[in-house]
Amino acid sequence: FGTRVLRAFGQSVPIIGVAPPGFNYPDQTDLWVPTVVGQNPSRTSHNWAATGILKPSVTLQQAQTEMTGIAARLRAEYGENIDAVDIRVTPLQDELVGSLRRPLTILLVASGMVLLVACTNIASTLLAQGKARTREFAIRTAMGASRTRIVRQLLAESTLLSILGTLAGIGLSFAIVLALSIVAPPDFALSDVSSPDGRVMVFAATVAIGATILFGLVPAIRSTRTHANFTLRGGDHNVAGERSSLSWRALVAGEVALALMLLVGAGLMIKSFWQLMTVDPGFNPNGVIVVDLSLPAASFPDDASVSAYYRELETALGGLAGIDRVGVVNHIPMGGASINGAFDIEGWDAPEMPYAAYRAASGDYFAAMSIPIIRGRTFDDRDNATAPHAAIINQRLAERYWPGQNPIGQRIQNLRNDAWVYPDRWLTVVGVVGDVRHRGLNIPADREVYVNVQQRPFRARSAIISIMTRNRTAELGNNIRDTLRRLDPDVPFEISAMQDNIRSSVADRRFTMIVLGAFAATALALAVVGIYGVVSYLVAQRTREMGIRMALGAEPKRIRRLVQQDAMITVSLGAGVGLVGTIAVTRVMESLLFGVSPTDPSNVHDSRRLNNTQRSTLNAQRPRRNIPF
Repeated sequence: FGTRVLRAFGQSVPIIGVAPPGFNYPDQTDLWVPTVVGQNPSRTSHNWAATGILKPSVTLQQAQTEMTGIAARLRAEYGENIDAVDIRVTPLQDELVGSLRRPLTILLVASGMVLLVACTNIASTLLAQGKARTREFAIRTAMGASRTRIVRQLLAESTLLSILGTLAGIGLSFAIVLALSIVAPPDFALSDVSSPDGRVMVFAATVAIGATILFGLVPAIRSTRTHANFTLRGGDHNVAGERSSLSWRALVAGEVALALMLLVGAGLMIKSFWQLMTVDPGFNPNGVIVVDLSLPAASFPDDASVSAYYRELETALGGLAGIDRVGVVNHIPMGGASINGAFDIEGWDAPEMPYAAYRAASGDYFAAMSIPIIRGRTFDDRDNATAPHAAIINQRLAERYWPGQNPIGQRIQNLRNDAWVYPDRWLTVVGVVGDVRHRGLNIPADREVYVNVQQRPFRARSAIISIMTRNRTAELGNNIRDTLRRLDPDVPFEISAMQDNIRSSVADRRFTMIVLGAFAATALALAVVGIYGVVSYLVAQRTREMGIRMALGAEPKRIRRLVQQDAMITVSLGAGVGLVGTIAVTRVMESLLFGVSPTDPSNVHDSRRLNNTQRSTLNAQRPRRNIPF
């Protein structure tokens, strides 16, 4: 270390250390370099985070109290130059995986419910088996076998079955983990898991064997509750049969209830995901290639050099065959990053401080992403570096601050976060564009201001090049790479498809939906098998009764109706219990749903989609689009 040098950020950087495998904090980082905090004199920028270790004697609440006091002292000292109201202290684990806690909890509960369904199947099967072996147990008892000895025999049989099933399950788990690693989002970190963890397998095996023994114990005890003399003389077992029948019905009803709860949860997730996929994001991702790049400060020290690079890049990429439009933006939709801040409006006298997200973009960016122009124009040659600075706002911001008015020509005072870079600059609104859901399909569009990347290139040192193409081919990708390397080989870049960003934004919901759906299908299959087994056994037990009924003149269809009615009573009871249970299940799932009421799967909410005026305007300006997944 120290002797090997890496060429990065336009300069030679010595390697002084290597992080352990799997460490990529924060945000999938591969390379860490030293920096100096405090070069930005702005006190309204919130793009830094501090990570620390609490002393053993300090609690999280104590740390939060102390940081709140520090924030209050800073506000008292610097007054209006600070807009932060507090400092939030959270455990790093919550910061990294806090959003996954609820879906993982739901999946854990769902797996427990599937286990219960399987256990009720085991219990009902063992009850039926014990009932069929009543005479065998009576003979064993008459020959001197104790009840404890017979119970041990039955438990040994159920334990053997559980061990064989557990071994088969462990073998199947390898294939399941591989399948889950394909559909799991990056936050679940399953892509790095090649096989189930040993501790997980031991836990699963222990639970499976323990549950089988536990659920097999009650049937074993019930099966040995027999009077040997009475049984061997062929005594009437109607009373015992009734008790067994009630036990079986209770188990089947429990299976139906659990399966119904899982099916309702899976149905809500599927419908919610479908609703999410029909949301108009405000742009068309089809045929859009994005190039994520970052300009090294050593090679691009000022605004002029950054601005010149983007002009040259747009011209060079726009000349490639197969490319229709090329645009530049500092933060792409669904890209996981955003900037926002306060600003002033000329003549604004309301107590509320206007606030919006803002992005630096080129004029062709809107055409490259198929973002419609509602009013005015986009950035063009009139908005050069020496001209008055221009701004484009989205429709939501226009409706909020200029309702019923034409905002074209209105002026807004410099965005607070840019005030230290571009002091005393006014922005003139030259256009209004459609709303874009930048932060996710399930999150309504923010109020947004776009500034010209040629007038404020400082905000675009790290930028995304959006490229509209007719066909995405390997040759086109190679041509783009060659062009970027020819312009400046020190500029790092990464090429992907815009559709990939959208897929990533819904990956956690898709994963939860798939796994919960698989659990529900498994529970349904187990419930069907359990119902069939119990009903068929009860029918076999009543064969003599049915023969007598038919001998007395009963029609076969009447016998079938009698059996079906008997089964439907049990299923209806289970369905009723399951519907009550779904109320609790859906309340827990509410935060994972979109456009669907947790208590009514058929009730679809608008969830703040485009309003009627906006929808009709946008539909008139762009064709209907689909987001393939």
